[in-house]
Amino acid sequence: MTEAMCCPPFFRRIPWGFPMAILAALWAAFPTESQGLDAQKQEGQHPVEFLVQFHRHPPPEQALKDMGLSLWRPNSAPFGVHFVSADKELGDDDKVLLLRQLQQHEDVHTAQLNHVIQRRGWTNDPWVTAQWHHVQDNDIDLDSDSAWAISTGGTNPLGHQPVVAIIEGFDPDHPELEDNVAVNAEDIPNNLIDDDENGYVDDHLGWNPWTMTDVVSQDDHGTAVAGMAGAASGNAFQGAGVAPDAGLMRIDIGPLTEAEVIAAYAYARDRRKRFNDSQGTSGAFVVATNASWGIDYANPEDHPLWCAVYDSLLEVGILNVAATANLSVDVDLVGDMPTGCGSFGLLSVTATDSMDLRSQAAFGLNSIDLGAPGEQLLLPTGWSSPADSSMALWTGTSFASPAVAGAVALLYGAPCPEFADQALAQPQLAALRVRDALLEGVDACPDLLDITATGGRLNLHGALSELMSGCADVDSVGCTLPAACNYDVFALVDDGTCDTLSCFGCTDPAACNFDPLVALSDGSCTHPEPGYDCAGQCLWQTHWTAPLAGGSWTSLSFEAAGTCTGASVELDFQSNGGAWASDQILVLESPSGQGVQLTGLYPIDPTALEEAPLANNVTFSGSAPLNWATNAPGNFSTNINGINLSGNGLWTLHATNLWGGPEGSDMEWYVDLVGLCPVPGTLCILDIDADGWVGITDVIALLSSWGCLSDCPGDITGDGTVSASDLTLLLTGFGESCN
Repeated sequence: MTEAMCCPPFFRRIPWGFPMAILAALWAAFPTESQGLDAQKQEGQHPVEFLVQFHRHPPPEQALKDMGLSLWRPNSAPFGVHFVSADKELGDDDKVLLLRQLQQHEDVHTAQLNHVIQRRGWTNDPWVTAQWHHVQDNDIDLDSDSAWAISTGGTNPLGHQPVVAIIEGFDPDHPELEDNVAVNAEDIPNNLIDDDENGYVDDHLGWNPWTMTDVVSQDDHGTAVAGMAGAASGNAFQGAGVAPDAGLMRIDIGPLTEAEVIAAYAYARDRRKRFNDSQGTSGAFVVATNASWGIDYANPEDHPLWCAVYDSLLEVGILNVAATANLSVDVDLVGDMPTGCGSFGLLSVTATDSMDLRSQAAFGLNSIDLGAPGEQLLLPTGWSSPADSSMALWTGTSFASPAVAGAVALLYGAPCPEFADQALAQPQLAALRVRDALLEGVDACPDLLDITATGGRLNLHGALSELMSGCADVDSVGCTLPAACNYDVFALVDDGTCDTLSCFGCTDPAACNFDPLVALSDGSCTHPEPGYDCAGQCLWQTHWTAPLAGGSWTSLSFEAAGTCTGASVELDFQSNGGAWASDQILVLESPSGQGVQLTGLYPIDPTALEEAPLANNVTFSGSAPLNWATNAPGNFSTNINGINLSGNGLWTLHATNLWGGPEGSDMEWYVDLVGLCPVPGTLCILDIDADGWVGITDVIALLSSWGCLSDCPGDITGDGTVSASDLTLLLTGFGESCN
């Protein structure tokens, strides 16, 4: 059976699917890693926080007691090391402070944290033991467990996340893939603007060169391919990909013609080139592309432009991986695209099974570089609900290829600072270095000898070992000087960054003198007086919940005096239909009836809503940023300056949902108004029981008239009824005197 389609580039393999009931029975035979870890945790818990060597014997137990510490097993000190426990649970900062005290004590020779020992590089995903390609007893596997102890394809020492471009659609909402989907954060979605000026309009979630949008197909084949390269691990859900922390870029190839293929590769190249040119501050760190499709029996000489693409991609540092045909033929003789192109920027892959035998896949001493697992692989498939296992058995070179693409990302995430620097400064040489490591690190495979360039099958640990052989030991670097402000108790190697000058200061972000650069608090934090900001200006603040149906409004009134010069608005927004965050309009009205519109993309007509009590003269003062133009839930914020609205008396905030449909939205507003001060004596409006101060008895009086529709003692806002807005206003003055 082949995966052939009769025309231009096609998917190399359709699924050999298994019913999920059979897979469930298969899985029942495997113990879960998470169960084993839970049992180990219960058995291995103990209260030891520190390991300490003392100058004298017996240890100074009273000194330890004064620090809230005690000896655990006082009569046991292997190698002269005492186990010291804490009398209460400690946070990370507490541990650092206590460790400093221990290290500075005159009776202490050496003190350190009691580091937690973990299994290295494995995963708690329940189906990973059924993924034979990662680890199996006969060692015919990728040695993923050993490799993941070194790298999982996540951020490199410079903080850059390697990205694999999957050149076909996959489901971005699949639980195994959603956390790894590469998003272009520089682009604002769906605003029809090329925000980052990269030549692609609205490429937030990837790119489809056929439709010129980021609407990419979500087929099962691509989902399995993406899962092989980079399904997430450590999420206690199903299996894991080869590089479980790498980014996965979605690039579609539309109607599967060579033009779309070249355009798809161009997008990947442009994103990486932008990354290189900006020294990693823009674009994407695309290190590999994957092509699980091709043309059987094709002569590369007939496709010179397509083949030339791979040299061009290599120039910017991208290695490209392609699946060969699912036919037992020698492609050196019969031809194949793209695996016959012969570029150093291309790695061509055939498929092997769990016994290291070549499966029903093509070969070629000159054209095919190596083999990778591609037979009966348990991989993600279409996602419908959490109850759906969403895994199936897949076979074909389509899935051997992304194993190698994921391996490229795995190597780029290695803890090797020198290589990370080279990837940025010399991207082509770094890519060739990864290529060499992959090809030299294979497991010898007799069934591939003399019919592939390496005669071997991919081994992740072997490839990483090849790459790391030229790197220094960088397991943990940082400041190792205990007296330094930035002392890193987990560091093994000093990196020269120790700072002994800026230890102490204010560490409270809410304080006026907060210093983000200091590590330890010196008690110097200062906070503004209630009702004022750090500059001494009056500041009126509110937190206001306002669920609104489409076309409705609600209001919140308060007593204040002064000139409002600016506002800070934060909106927690949840749409129940088609409403956008930018449809949620907030208007501030002064006692004289003048008003300013604080949020919304466009000025509104104050008469547009029937019976809405908006100010008669509303000035469009502030506009929500463009990213408010979405119905996605989230937190949105904006700052408005130059309001200059004055008055003494009853001010009002009006919240309006301008969405024309019947669906509503849930809103929580956080509003700071600069320059508005409490009016002396006006708090008496909150003193419902007239006892001279605003307290619990006023809350009780208000709640007792809840829902009242006329002559209501708790109607603080004066809107004719007692509701949440009255209670919110009362609570703003709670505990204050009204005299």
